[in-house]
Amino acid sequence: MVAKIEAAASDGRANDFLSVSAWLDDWWEAKRATISPTTASAWQSSLELYLKPEIGQMSLFEVRAHHLEALYQRLVEDGLSAARVQKIHTVASVAFKAAVRRELIAASPAATARPPSVGRREP
Repeated sequence: MVAKIEAAASDGRANDFLSVSAWLDDWWEAKRATISPTTASAWQSSLELYLKPEIGQMSLFEVRAHHLEALYQRLVEDGLSAARVQKIHTVASVAFKAAVRRELIAASPAATARPPSVGRREP
């Protein structure tokens, strides 16, 4: 599927069908083998529980930093810790950076999105 997406992108047709969800599925298929099982489990839950349901239906090309920041804000308001939201941001960052490397998008929206800051704990 990635080869089809890259071919469509080079022809200028990728905007027609490439959803964030489709990209995340293809990216994850290759990425999961390169990380530890524990990290893979955490990243998969970030994908399945938060990123794909919230922005998966959007076109890869229409996602902007403000979409991610709005997602992060909703997650914090729904009770997710800032640390967990930062981990979700990490997954989004790696996935969007891979899309830039494959020349599917010009810039990563996660590069300028700001996740919530995690307060320091007193020892």
